[in-house]
Amino acid sequence: MRKVRDVFGPREILVGTEGLPEDERALAYLCTLIAADHVRLRIVHVLPAPMTAPVNAPMPDAEARASALLDRAREMVTAYGIPVETVVLRGRSVGEALVEEARRAGSGALFVRFRNRPGPLGTSW
Repeated sequence: MRKVRDVFGPREILVGTEGLPEDERALAYLCTLIAADHVRLRIVHVLPAPMTAPVNAPMPDAEARASALLDRAREMVTAYGIPVETVVLRGRSVGEALVEEARRAGSGALFVRFRNRPGPLGTSW
């Protein structure tokens, strides 16, 4: 008997990452949730292009860091037995690049870590 989630859930989830420790914890948690659901992950890191340079301008240091963080993410996800693909993108807006890639790839869901920033008077939101 199939679970309802198997029939109606996403087959691929696009995961945006900056490579921060919080991203790695969020990715590990996601893996524990989907490990048995036959879902594939597409992990994406967006290199933000400065407005003063072409989007495709060489950024060798940033590209090397992106490759290394995606290698770590791939190793983590593979350890859970989850199929994974990694992608480095460039864009002026990280959010727009992630949404565009999710649409282009046909991903059924987009997973990003919520960045908890201090709000007015030191509160978090």
